[in-house]
Amino acid sequence: MTLLIGLHLKTYVMLAADTRTVYLSPNGRILWYDDKSEKIQKTAIGLITGAGFKPLLDSVKEKLRDQVINHTDQIIEIIHQETSTFLDKYPLDHESLLNTGWLFSYITLYGVEPMLRLALIHLKEGFMIKLVPEGESLVVMPSEATPEQAEVVNKVIQEYMKPLYDISELEDNIRYHVMIIKGIIDSIHGIYRSMSKSFQVGVQLRDGRTGISPLITNKTVNFNIKLNNE
Repeated sequence: MTLLIGLHLKTYVMLAADTRTVYLSPNGRILWYDDKSEKIQKTAIGLITGAGFKPLLDSVKEKLRDQVINHTDQIIEIIHQETSTFLDKYPLDHESLLNTGWLFSYITLYGVEPMLRLALIHLKEGFMIKLVPEGESLVVMPSEATPEQAEVVNKVIQEYMKPLYDISELEDNIRYHVMIIKGIIDSIHGIYRSMSKSFQVGVQLRDGRTGISPLITNKTVNFNIKLNNE
């Protein structure tokens, strides 16, 4: 299962996902894998990425692509409908389905003020939205990881996070946090068979602009995230 990392850096949020897609045999053995899967996608209100049962992730991705999303309730409804369909279709994969989750960003209003949100829906916790507070991080580890390992990774990220207050420093701040994520992935990808060394990041700013990086590998020296109105 994919590693997901979400950072709420006050002025913007960052989503990261490694790029490995694993194809398993019925008995759970890896048949092959693809390390070039782009897993972050734009919606009308922000960004979304996911980890878990690939057929369900693909189905939700198609629904989000084909529909105009104006509210998080629509995302929840799509996930609920597709999950119900797949639970009926794949009763023997119940545990794999419940190991599926989505990390997403969006803009909402608090009174008349726009608020930038980073949130998680994980099927093991139902269909409730878990918000990531400003200045904090969230990590969804591969399914073979333990809760203790997830806690260690999140603690390391939290320790090195630098929330952004000056928008003129955006590029440097993005690069700094990408390198933190790269360091985390470099140090743990060999432990988990479902993780790749390559990954992708997406950002959403408080003003609504979004951008998604190309694939970042161990050979990547420079990368560019083009925001959608630049």
